[in-house]
Amino acid sequence: MARSFRVLRTFALALIAASLAGRSVLAGDPAADEKTNDSVPESRLAIASPPAPDWDVVAANRKAYRRIAEALSKPATFGFDNTPLNEVVDTLEAEFGERIYVDKRKLADASIDPAALQVTFRKSPISRRSALDLILQEHDLKWVVKYETLWITTLDAAQSALELRVYDISDRDESGEYVHGDMESLIELITSNVAPTTWSAVGGYANIKEYQTANIYVLVISQTQDIHEQIERLLADLRAAQHKTDSKTGKKPSANRALEEALDEAFGERNSSDEPVLKPDENRDAIVHGANDMAFDLYRQLTADNDRNVFYSPHSIAVALAMLRAGATNETGAEISKVLRFDGETAKLHAGYGSLRTALRATPERRGYELRVANRLWAGSRFEIEDEFVNTLQTHYGGELGFVDFKATPEAAREAINAWVADHTADRIRDLLRPHMITPETRSVLANAVYFNGKWSNPFERGTKPLPFNAIEGRRMVPTMTQETDLPYAEMEDGVRAVELRYGPDSVDGAASMIVMAPPSEEGGLATLEKSLSADYIESVANAFETANVKLYFPKFTFHDSLGLEDPLQALGIRRAFDPSQAQFDALSTEEPFYLTFVTHQAFLRVDEKGTDAAAATAGGFGGGGGITKPPRKVIFRVDRPFVLLIRDDRTKNILFAGRIMSPPSDEAK
Repeated sequence: MARSFRVLRTFALALIAASLAGRSVLAGDPAADEKTNDSVPESRLAIASPPAPDWDVVAANRKAYRRIAEALSKPATFGFDNTPLNEVVDTLEAEFGERIYVDKRKLADASIDPAALQVTFRKSPISRRSALDLILQEHDLKWVVKYETLWITTLDAAQSALELRVYDISDRDESGEYVHGDMESLIELITSNVAPTTWSAVGGYANIKEYQTANIYVLVISQTQDIHEQIERLLADLRAAQHKTDSKTGKKPSANRALEEALDEAFGERNSSDEPVLKPDENRDAIVHGANDMAFDLYRQLTADNDRNVFYSPHSIAVALAMLRAGATNETGAEISKVLRFDGETAKLHAGYGSLRTALRATPERRGYELRVANRLWAGSRFEIEDEFVNTLQTHYGGELGFVDFKATPEAAREAINAWVADHTADRIRDLLRPHMITPETRSVLANAVYFNGKWSNPFERGTKPLPFNAIEGRRMVPTMTQETDLPYAEMEDGVRAVELRYGPDSVDGAASMIVMAPPSEEGGLATLEKSLSADYIESVANAFETANVKLYFPKFTFHDSLGLEDPLQALGIRRAFDPSQAQFDALSTEEPFYLTFVTHQAFLRVDEKGTDAAAATAGGFGGGGGITKPPRKVIFRVDRPFVLLIRDDRTKNILFAGRIMSPPSDEAK
């Protein structure tokens, strides 16, 4: 791929020299050139600067990296069965046409013997690069390019081998003037979408700094080689969008607008507020409506015959079931489709979820909240997965494929899966799979993780204080937040009162919101509301919203829920999948008959004055064998009794999280 952003070697060398001299050039201080070490605060000198790199060596390594990356982009044709790592390396050298060195010293430090380490990898329809990554990650190893050759080393050593690169993000317009995008937005875009957990701002090892003068705009990034490659691809896409000519105006967009366009692939025209408008998609609309109905089918199962708090992510569960549907055939597949409330062709189901995934990922810096969704399948190292299933998982769900040894090391496999879930839920879900849930008989685990963080458009006032809440166990004092502002408010014919709390800037139209529904105060009011819940009912509430001046009292709380979904899903109609004699998952693997042994779900919710923090994960394990404006009316809305809440993406109307609070937990609960 042609490089769109050049590395300024001379400028970078000066930049590093300035850093070594104790100057604050990276902070963008114009007067910094005259400063010395003595004038720099002690805190600025706490981290020792590394020696300036040999730029000839850096250039040679980068050239070698591109050559090796090209060799690894070809299809993999190899497989291994309990083969020593040193023999695997010999085979890969012949296949890749590249010299491969094993970092024996680093492996020895990690007590790894290349002659004793056994590698098993089933031949799969993936690239050499993906195959090599899968082989190495199972043993906490990684490949890097060093001394112009491919090196296999430990994960810790690879992460410490950072490469400094300087990216020129300036450009010239038709008049020859320098233009550039918003530095802060670009840094946020990179750090929130490319390896988000690796950056120093969140405790990681990588760094990103900006530097600018009258005609120089650069980002100085210290990262691993593979992450640099991802950054280059992202910046190349942005540059391509920037140079694209607007078909209506005949002009090229500004750098900021180019950034927006590169992220707006799921959107069409913009509205009067300059917000992107979601393109119509029948498949996406159908799966969202079905998933929202399934959300309340499941709600009734989870809340039946109990008075407990419940919180879960219908989106996480629906995505997990949709991926499960990709592996199911015949009656087993039909049962899953019925629970998802989808009666169309299976291909349209997956296309709909693919479209929804794209829509939820678009324009993260403008939608007013952060949403991350990740999917992954772990298969036993000797378990062969069907090519079409892998393609569906990757194409429509962005699913990753990994291999672990369930048979030999089930506890290590459980820990690896839990670590992945924790990483993709900002550490909110730490122990999705409980001890002994993974056994030597486990064949594969399919998982989904969702993380949401949103700041209220209208934050609550300071001065949260204990106020009465009519909990199911009786009246008790709970921390209660207050605010008085204009909010969407509705009073339904059945006596239900609802308010919508939006996330993000007021200027963002249709980002995401929490809908809080309080039932009538009379006895049986909550049961009446819960019986009415459906996708259509929620839409009728949304359509009934009118702006009112609301004095809102709302509990502040933190809640973690853990749910076994085997019984609720079977009650909804997914029965064959759990039956060893009837389960049909031939589209996932034909190696041996297998069935669902568990489906587990955990969810986390924190509601405070600033906003909402929510996360969820689901895992399934297989065993085998415009008019006249009038002043808004004033309303007092006390959420002081059991209530129902939803968090949904307003563009797609997709319900991300749902639950009911019978008795607000302590905000200090973990």
